[in-house]
Amino acid sequence: MAHVTFHRESLAAESAEALRLKHTELNEMLAGLASAMQTVEESLVRYYYAWTNATPDAAAAAHEKAKVSITYPREFFTKDFLEELLIWAQSIALDLGLTFTQRIKLRAAKSLDPDMDETTLKTVEDEIKAQKEGVPPTGAPGADAQLLRDRAAGRLKDVVQPPVAA
Repeated sequence: MAHVTFHRESLAAESAEALRLKHTELNEMLAGLASAMQTVEESLVRYYYAWTNATPDAAAAAHEKAKVSITYPREFFTKDFLEELLIWAQSIALDLGLTFTQRIKLRAAKSLDPDMDETTLKTVEDEIKAQKEGVPPTGAPGADAQLLRDRAAGRLKDVVQPPVAA
């Protein structure tokens, strides 16, 4: 429905605020549709178990045993996601402290993969919390150079210096 065109009486340009309002309304409409679809599917599952089992108690037990999980997204990316990522990257570059940086990274990870299961989300959260302050992540500007310097210092400690001739 996002690509359905509509007829306008005027060719006047729409303001950014009007476009933002339309995107918000579209997001709310899609969230409402997703919620209704989830309710319908959950009802279909309950009807299936009621139809395939002799008693309501047996149907409820079969439904519980199956651990049916039906989820639809509640947020739809109607904003420019690249713009949001740039804002997060700039926030991290401000160096507002380890806790804030970790919160921003966790928020970015959840937004990039909103369907992450609990186990994976916990692993990602643990990895983010294990990151140290002042150490740029791999791939960040200057991270590779910093990593090379750190490794070089470690290698030089292990090297025996040859005696200097007098």
